[in-house]
Amino acid sequence: MTELKDNIKILIMSFGSIGKRHASNMRKLLPNAKIAVFRQYYSEVEESFEYIDTFFFDANDAIKFEPDILVVASPASLHIENIKPFLGTKTNLFIEKPLSNNTTCLSELNQLVAQHPGFCMVGYVLRFLPALRAIKQCVQQNTLGAIYTAYVQVGQYLPDWRPSSDYRKGVSANSSLGGGVLLELSHEIDYVTWLFGQPSSVFCHHNSCSDLQLDVEDNAHLILDYNGKKSVVLQLDFLQRVPQMELQIVGRKGTLKSDLINEKATLITPEQPAGLSLEIEPAGTFNDVYLYQFDYFLANSLPCYQTQYDEKHTQTDIATISHSTELLYIIESARLSNETRQMVSLSRGKFHD
Repeated sequence: MTELKDNIKILIMSFGSIGKRHASNMRKLLPNAKIAVFRQYYSEVEESFEYIDTFFFDANDAIKFEPDILVVASPASLHIENIKPFLGTKTNLFIEKPLSNNTTCLSELNQLVAQHPGFCMVGYVLRFLPALRAIKQCVQQNTLGAIYTAYVQVGQYLPDWRPSSDYRKGVSANSSLGGGVLLELSHEIDYVTWLFGQPSSVFCHHNSCSDLQLDVEDNAHLILDYNGKKSVVLQLDFLQRVPQMELQIVGRKGTLKSDLINEKATLITPEQPAGLSLEIEPAGTFNDVYLYQFDYFLANSLPCYQTQYDEKHTQTDIATISHSTELLYIIESARLSNETRQMVSLSRGKFHD
């Protein structure tokens, strides 16, 4: 096999907490790459990061860099703007979730991406969590029988997310940047569609009921209906003082209960009423899950890249631009449901603005 060239160029768009994580992980996976960061303002502290080779403060300079890999880690409201100059080039695109903060221009984006020669994926990293992969296998192998209903809960007190920064200035707390639980915690909506497919309709109630200083919803409750054959209930919030990530699936043969933070899942059946633990080889740290994700991305982006992990992933395991577009339509429909207090159909078809 031809060896990977040493002059791989990586451009990170924005350098907040997730941008720093991605840059550090890229340096670990590609130690000889040239890593550049585009930011809109200068910071002496951030200039000192040893794993960054170059900082750009002019967008045209960043485009002229002609990266092999573009990692878009900016606020969701800027994602489409950041992507467009590179569509039609050979640049491989990794876009942090969510794809955008609204559905404007997504039909055009999907048409352009369909012609784009590079590899593209969206960073719904929970698809690479070993516990969720074990649960998906359980569902695919019909271990639970026909699925009747599922319950998803995720929550963490927003000021505790990044204690070293002011939560009020972050993306999560600001509507103009793509904040709010529906977008920021859309990982859960994504993995529900990954496990169970696209729902037929959605009902949602969301509001801001806490004393947190934000202009977005701090909690949301959704019901995803699957043509009356099954339903999934999701609770998303910025409120829980002890972080929670739980999934329960009720099927004809039994019930699966899981704690995704601790990567534990238990199958409860009439034959095993005390529960049988699923065999899961958990990630060492949560950052390892990000490394699994980028390992897969690089293996599909760079022909000579050799994977560094034993995780087995396929194209069906990633969030594509198309899927992430449909996810935004679910969120948009959830907002409409909250306004009208009615169940909203999701049968409009793909990519209708």
